[in-house]
Amino acid sequence: MPPRFFVVTGTSRGLGLEFVKQLAAEPNTTVICVVRTLRNTDQLAHFANDKDNVFIVEADISKQVAVQSVVEEIDQMTDGKVDVLINNAAINTDPSRPLNQWDAKTFNDHLFTNITGPIIMTNALLPMLRRGAEKRIINISSGMGSLAYNEPGSEQTSSYSVLSVSKAGLNMATRKYAVELGKEGFTAVSISPGWVQTRQGGRDAPLTATDSVSAILKLVNALTPEQNGAFINYDGMEIDF
Repeated sequence: MPPRFFVVTGTSRGLGLEFVKQLAAEPNTTVICVVRTLRNTDQLAHFANDKDNVFIVEADISKQVAVQSVVEEIDQMTDGKVDVLINNAAINTDPSRPLNQWDAKTFNDHLFTNITGPIIMTNALLPMLRRGAEKRIINISSGMGSLAYNEPGSEQTSSYSVLSVSKAGLNMATRKYAVELGKEGFTAVSISPGWVQTRQGGRDAPLTATDSVSAILKLVNALTPEQNGAFINYDGMEIDF
């Protein structure tokens, strides 16, 4: 099996950390972990400490200068190619606040991290993705970014307002990459991880991070060109945009 190179953002905890753990166990796989800051990454650092296929780089993905500064570092770690980019980093600081109560700065902070950040990271890594064998762009989205989930009158429409808006935007970015890069052999998809037992998802969520990530990686490994541009649930079912 030829070597595989993954770049995963938002890896200090939760789903991102679980992606790192499961990918690191796969043969001939190198994982580049992108964290906003090296502070508060004790779990990741402890896990990576004795692994020769896990590397940690620091970059605030919402800032283009910060991302560009680590591109050369990633290039050296991956022999100049990346097979799969998993844009996992996201923020959701106040899920119960209705959209009409958000101030511009906090709202824009969420948009920069949840939409602009993945675009900056993807664009910066495109040369390496083009040299990779798999050419896969995986945007971790949410079912709450689906228009069908947010029907007028639904009890869900007043919750997770900014997350819903930002993930809908991320889904459109996925479709744009699919259209622009599909002819080059790329496959770009949005994947919803489901309701997961993370700090954001809470203890009542039905899915563990282990089960969600395991299912997602099976999807990633089995992606076909026909799925380019799709919005997929962790269980493989397509989601309406």
